[in-house]
Amino acid sequence: MASAKGLLDLSWYYNAKGWLKKRRKAILWAAAATGAGVCVYCLASWYTVRVRQQAQEASRFAILDKDAEDRVELQLQCHFESIQQISDSTTLPSVLPQVKDRLFRLVELSDLTDRLLAGKDNPQGMSHQDKVQLWQRIKILSFTRAISAMTAVALLELFIRVQMNILGRHMYIHTARVLSTAGGRGLEGDLSLSCQHRFLEFAEFLPHYGLHLLIEDIKVSVEKIMKSISLKQPYDSYELKDLLAQILADFISQQVEWTKYVLPTYDILPDGMAVALTEADDAYSLNDRSTTTDDQADFGTLMAETRAVLSSMEFDTVLEAVLDVILNEAMSEYRAACAGSSTGGRVPLARLLPSVANLASSFLEHIDDNRFIIAVSTHPKVQSFCAMVYASTA
Repeated sequence: MASAKGLLDLSWYYNAKGWLKKRRKAILWAAAATGAGVCVYCLASWYTVRVRQQAQEASRFAILDKDAEDRVELQLQCHFESIQQISDSTTLPSVLPQVKDRLFRLVELSDLTDRLLAGKDNPQGMSHQDKVQLWQRIKILSFTRAISAMTAVALLELFIRVQMNILGRHMYIHTARVLSTAGGRGLEGDLSLSCQHRFLEFAEFLPHYGLHLLIEDIKVSVEKIMKSISLKQPYDSYELKDLLAQILADFISQQVEWTKYVLPTYDILPDGMAVALTEADDAYSLNDRSTTTDDQADFGTLMAETRAVLSSMEFDTVLEAVLDVILNEAMSEYRAACAGSSTGGRVPLARLLPSVANLASSFLEHIDDNRFIIAVSTHPKVQSFCAMVYASTA
């Protein structure tokens, strides 16, 4: 009984062994599949963790890059804004008095008015024809002086801003490049002081040389528009504005390029200015070790970019906008002065001539009190133009 019972107890073992033997291949495949599944799961889990880690690292680097970009943008914005302040607080105030002095000498009215007053005191000493011719000359020169001053201010304001933004951008790039390669140990690759001075010296060209040509060209347009207008014809502020706008429009339509008023041919300064520049360069050279070859290359790049900007359609557009701003500001002031007039603001053109001539003084007064330049500097088109010049040079 015991033996039979032992065999019975082992029957399950032989049954299981037989069952496993019959299904060995299926069990092996199942085990392989299970093992492969476990491996795939482990690999997938590892890959998921790795991707998550890489994404976190990329996110941290992206944040760092974004912070770096934001800092660079902030630095550029601060640098750009400082350049605009320098343009109107240093260079322009030093040039405007020269423009005023030269303009009043080139467009002289005091001798004509003195002769006219002398003719009133002594009617027998001047014929009627002489008086008519004298009035006509005063009429032409009064409008010529006003339009010349208006245009000179507009040209100088934009030209100096073009200079400062081109130079400022180059200095920023030069400095950043040298600091990145030299570890901040020096600025040997920066623009030399003599190169900067030589470039900025061209702001003096218009008052000393370009203004004479500007006056002559404007006078042609004034004579064309004003020759048939009677001095007895009454004008109010709006009609006077239209008259000034007609002269400006005719003058602008004759322009092929603006560079002739602000830059000399071949970028070579006249002898008188060249002597002064050489003396200034000698003073700068004590602290400046840049090579002549580098200076010439840098200077050529600065001048080429300046001429390209002055010859662009964007410059034409913003200059017309600036002239319009100055004219509107002048006429607003004139209307305020004429408020309450018994004539309703309409007076004969002859009586307007002193006011027209005196516009030149208003346009060229000191920068701190010059509402025209303030209006120009805050104009959106001027700000956008300066930003374009600053961003596009390299």
